[in-house]
Amino acid sequence: MGSYLVLIRRADGRIYYGIEDSVGSTVQSKIFEHIEDLYSDWWDDERQEAICCRCHDPIIEPVNIFTTYAGGSYWKGHYCLCGHLVSGIILDGENEIDGIPEWVPWKTRKEVFAHQRDGLTTAH
Repeated sequence: MGSYLVLIRRADGRIYYGIEDSVGSTVQSKIFEHIEDLYSDWWDDERQEAICCRCHDPIIEPVNIFTTYAGGSYWKGHYCLCGHLVSGIILDGENEIDGIPEWVPWKTRKEVFAHQRDGLTTAH
């Protein structure tokens, strides 16, 4: 149990970062362009729980989501330009594909396991 690194690939190919809570099999909706921002937010004592998109007219685009949990799996979701996932947050197992998609920088399960917790469960 714990928190695991999630990669989110936008349609333009840019990779964003997020956190999966394996206890509830959910991905927090807030995502970050830079992994350093994810880390500083994660370790901020004032950090609020995942805040959802509150846009009145959200601008939505499809994304691909990859979790490092259990060696890797991926699925599709949607992202709002405000910086939050709006779908693909709850993992139900039905839409997940085991494995590592081609856009993930790590190509073997061994490499994925090396980044599985990638600093999320230990203080920086």
